[in-house]
Amino acid sequence: MTTQFSPQTPDSQQKPNLQDEQTGNQTDSQADNQTNSQDVDKLATFLRLMRYLKPYWWAFIFVIIGFAISAGAEVGSAKLFEFIIDAINEDDRHRKFWFPFLVILLFVFRGVGAFLGSYYSALMARSLVYVLRIEVFENCSDYRANFS
Repeated sequence: MTTQFSPQTPDSQQKPNLQDEQTGNQTDSQADNQTNSQDVDKLATFLRLMRYLKPYWWAFIFVIIGFAISAGAEVGSAKLFEFIIDAINEDDRHRKFWFPFLVILLFVFRGVGAFLGSYYSALMARSLVYVLRIEVFENCSDYRANFS
């Protein structure tokens, strides 16, 4: 059952205008069909765009590796803090010696991972846009211009 409200005026209360239940059910089913067709259209568009990225499968692997390294460095930072806290609590000078090196190493890994992921992700996006621009330009240049 669908309910419609009219705009509220200061001196009136909102009263629902009830539609016929049969009409409301038809509207709901039409909305479901429209949503399903939109989902299919989105999937078809996604698959069509992925076809353009097929030559850049190697870059996609670098994206995954880069972001995996970056995510691993995030987990590593928690482990590093645990290592630092334990070393301070136990007053272990040998473990304290490694603090600066481990922190620098962690940030280097994190930076390299973020760079790989971002760079190759941008490379794939830029290549996709370039190929699509070329394709659109070729299709537009085929149109005949009538200047008479």
